[in-house]
Amino acid sequence: MDLRAAYAGGAEEFELAGWRLNCAAVIENAEGTLSHWAVRHPRPRPDFHDTEGFAICLDGAVAACDPQVMPS
Repeated sequence: MDLRAAYAGGAEEFELAGWRLNCAAVIENAEGTLSHWAVRHPRPRPDFHDTEGFAICLDGAVAACDPQVMPS
């Protein structure tokens, strides 16, 4: 799988953004069973809108993990 994203704003705006994100997917197998995948599920049940699951931190053009968000 190859995931790509594009940002159309300027570099200065990007650096100030302090964005966090989470890569997530719901996969259905041939039998119709769903599985939930994410970089991080902070709760027992998947909730892709829970901001505590946004474990990928973007600081300018460098991706980094925030130790306060990542599981220990």
